[in-house]
Amino acid sequence: MRTDSTRILSKVSEVVVALFTDLKNAKDAICDLSRADFDASQVNVAYASPAQGHAEVLNAEHTILWKLRDSFERDLYRQGADQVSGGAGNGSARPASPYTEVNLRTALSEIGVAPDRISLLEDEIGDGVLLLVQAGGHSEKALEIMERNEGTIRTDTALEAGATR
Repeated sequence: MRTDSTRILSKVSEVVVALFTDLKNAKDAICDLSRADFDASQVNVAYASPAQGHAEVLNAEHTILWKLRDSFERDLYRQGADQVSGGAGNGSARPASPYTEVNLRTALSEIGVAPDRISLLEDEIGDGVLLLVQAGGHSEKALEIMERNEGTIRTDTALEAGATR
């Protein structure tokens, strides 16, 4: 994990935001985003409040569904004896990409989101996380990955005031 205090939401129109109330689902989404070639500078994780303390997303276990899907996908890349013996193919055995941890209040304030809106998001996040993905021209892919991993899309809610930047 990397922490970055620089402005991360420079192109607000290309950001996709999703709420994850379960850290397992957030970890699954981060791994899938990494496999879809989103890097750590594009995948930003924000917790409700630094004062609350929080569990690390990457320390969470994967969900059973993600483990099964990952196993099936890896099997697609194995052939013959490798598949029977469990030998590695050229599939998705790459470890999860790190992400950039950002301060939710700072990141959203910089783009003009009202403090009361940020407070509402912090309350909604609770013990979960908000993933803010700088998707570039791949917003649909980021959206699909986050929805598939049980993320609740909050792009409009989180970025409403800053959308004109």
